[in-house]
Amino acid sequence: MSENNFIAKLADDKRNYQPGEELVLGITWDFGEPLTKFEVRLVWNTEGKGDRDLETMKTITLAAPGQSGQELVRTQLPYLPYSYRGKLLAIVWAVEVIAFPSKQAQRLVFEITPEKTVIEVTETSL
Repeated sequence: MSENNFIAKLADDKRNYQPGEELVLGITWDFGEPLTKFEVRLVWNTEGKGDRDLETMKTITLAAPGQSGQELVRTQLPYLPYSYRGKLLAIVWAVEVIAFPSKQAQRLVFEITPEKTVIEVTETSL
């Protein structure tokens, strides 16, 4: 791993979850100086027509993680909102990992749906 670098990965590269399921995130880092913290944010946002909404559902702080190391972060996912892809709007879930003080960040997108497949609407039925 090169200087000032970290890798965040969802366990087993899993991208589809059911509501309430546990998300496991692995972080490996090797920086040229000690970090003050990592922030792991569980977020959802809208994409598509209109304004972008962003909601942070949970923030987990790993205080003083040092210059290098690895950590597993576990959190229970919420039950709502479901991931959704429509003609005009999408709801996208992600986990964001930010290293401080460098503010390097990674965003890993995943889906939360009851059937482990994204709800997709291609036509309106009005």
